[in-house]
Amino acid sequence: MTRAEIDILWQRAMAQSVKDGEMFTRYHFAKLIADAERERIETSRPPRVSVALERARQEEREACAKLCDDEKPANPWKPVSSHLEGQFEMAGHLAERIRARGQA
Repeated sequence: MTRAEIDILWQRAMAQSVKDGEMFTRYHFAKLIADAERERIETSRPPRVSVALERARQEEREACAKLCDDEKPANPWKPVSSHLEGQFEMAGHLAERIRARGQA
């Protein structure tokens, strides 16, 4: 980040502090700096890295879903959690929910 960019962010932070009637500018400034840096990192990331990360996420989701498919009990209704009595869910439905997370 250049000095000019920092100065612009400082001016924005000061204006926001005055508008909000706050004594301190540093909190607005810190947020603006963090937001600008986050945006810089996200836009500078090569697209292939993002594609590779998404592919890895999809493969992990599918592996988890297959595990749910493989672990279906003889009785397809099983407790979601041992500490939640009376709360049951179809075992196959769990695999569907895992796969659906990749679609959202």
